[in-house]
Amino acid sequence: MRCVVIMAGGRGERFWPKSRKSYPKQFLNLIGDKSMIQYAYLRALEIVDNSKIFVVTSSDLVELVEEQLPDLQPENIIIEPIPKNTAAAIGLAAIYIRKHLGNCTMFVTPSDHYIDDIKKFLNVVDAGFNAAEKYLSLVTLGITPSRPDTGYGYIEVGNIIDTFFGKNVFEVKRFVEKPTYEKALEYLKSGKFFWNSGMFIWKISSILEEISKHMPELGEALTNIEEAIGKEYEEEVILEEFEKIESISIDYGVMEKSKSVLCIKSDFIWDDIGSWSAVHRLNEKDDNGNVIEGNVITYNVKDSLIIGENEGIIAVTSLSNVIIIKEGDNLLVADKSKDQSIRELVKIMKTQDKYIKYL
Repeated sequence: MRCVVIMAGGRGERFWPKSRKSYPKQFLNLIGDKSMIQYAYLRALEIVDNSKIFVVTSSDLVELVEEQLPDLQPENIIIEPIPKNTAAAIGLAAIYIRKHLGNCTMFVTPSDHYIDDIKKFLNVVDAGFNAAEKYLSLVTLGITPSRPDTGYGYIEVGNIIDTFFGKNVFEVKRFVEKPTYEKALEYLKSGKFFWNSGMFIWKISSILEEISKHMPELGEALTNIEEAIGKEYEEEVILEEFEKIESISIDYGVMEKSKSVLCIKSDFIWDDIGSWSAVHRLNEKDDNGNVIEGNVITYNVKDSLIIGENEGIIAVTSLSNVIIIKEGDNLLVADKSKDQSIRELVKIMKTQDKYIKYL
């Protein structure tokens, strides 16, 4: 049996002021006429039926998930009592699904990705399912890089060990964190590196075994939680265990340490929509290279992203390569080439009480 897990607990701080603590980026319409989580759900429906789609999120976002995914079965919303990054979220989903459906093969996907050419995507996912079931390995989807991007992690691959539906399955040599531009250019030219998409496929037994091996404290916590599922003290045990475990990503905690990782070469167009510059890159532009929404008037403005509202006006003149976003009383102005620094701006706001209400 196969299932899909959509991870939807992120906060999207680099998308302030549109993305807020109470309404993070996966619920925003950033590309097209649907939110990112709605697109993820529609892709999941192409893989499995509705009963085998699960969403992992935090308790304060459950209402938004139910509102945006009205057809999702309520019992398939898995709630993290405390955000503890992707290792804990994936582990919690694995034991919950095993308790209800048995040892499924899981496709794990973030809720905020852009994917073009669904047919190619489905072929890669199907190949990944086959590889995970044949080799009982942890399978990651590697994206063929189209540019020397420094905002992504990379995967270095070795030999081809198998092929499914024309998609090559590689052994994984190592994971590399976000590189310098020079290194990224070197990786691109070598042809031996893929972008780390953050999408994974594995048998539940495989991922839980690797968690227990490389993150024993999390493995023990998951065992205790699994024993409590369905009992009257379930929520109490989940909270108690989550308070104790380390907050760490599945990449750091498991994937970079495991000796049982394979990579599927993926050829569909992909973006993790991790910044406002990605929104500019993927949306349709005018003759000056601008993406403009709302009441905005410009003169001599190029290669910019400007999002206003229906009330009021944003007037911009003689600028290029900027991001200007208005949301209510909040206004962001940034250099598009340095939009990763928006997260640092939000960190500063968190330290000053007078700005907390705007987050």
